Amino acid sequence: MKNVVFITGCASGIGRNLSLSFYNKGYNVVITDINYEKLNWTNQLEKDRILVEKLDVRDYENWEDLINKTLNKFSKIDILINNAGIMNSDYIWNMKVEDIQSEIDTNLKGVIIGSKIVSKIMIKQGFGHIINISSLAGIAPIPGISIYTATKFAVRGFSIAIAYELRKFNVFVSVICPDAVKTPLIENVKDKLSSAIVFSGFKILDVKDVEKAVFKAIKTKRLEIAIPFHRSIMAKIVNTFPSIGFLFEKPLTYLGLKRIKKI
Repeated sequence: MKNVVFITGCASGIGRNLSLSFYNKGYNVVITDINYEKLNWTNQLEKDRILVEKLDVRDYENWEDLINKTLNKFSKIDILINNAGIMNSDYIWNMKVEDIQSEIDTNLKGVIIGSKIVSKIMIKQGFGHIINISSLAGIAPIPGISIYTATKFAVRGFSIAIAYELRKFNVFVSVICPDAVKTPLIENVKDKLSSAIVFSGFKILDVKDVEKAVFKAIKTKRLEIAIPFHRSIMAKIVNTFPSIGFLFEKPLTYLGLKRIKKI
């Protein structure tokens, strides 16, 4: 029986690339996004190996309905990848309350609900792997995307906590913490001064970099994978000694603005 992977946020970027990669590797793939019409790229795939559905990750009943459809078609879920997310770039005093609520609900509540429902199924199965996409912003705070940072810190902490809970049931949890990845998520904020630090790395990661980290997590069952390595070390130092961040803010903002101009 083919392995079954359930992925959220598949209309573009990381989710779309992961869906195609798993499909090409022979998996049965559940492909979801709140923007169902943007999943039309799946039209060329074999229908018996995919399930393409609209999913609002904030909606518990939507999750339950789609999980039941998945089990009816494929009988099991081997891997859940909580990838769906949004990023609003602005300083906290300018943020709209509705944007704050939407970002928290999508980035964090969606991960928690999905993990809650699917973990129960995986415990019953006696196996499974939950992979949550966090960010280096979930290790070191990034000014200008404070709500995104808050949600990704929470996703990372939540993932590690449930990993301790689920391991005894042969259910593994991994959290992937990438630097900025070339996706519509960051394309949408590249014109904002507040998001300059997001672009301060030596290069913007490609979706293939995240793909490699995901398959490494599946193979090794690693609890956390942060990429790239050098930026993850820097992030963990700032996390341990947060006051150091004041020294980095201006030079990293300057560096990010230079790189945005090149983009």
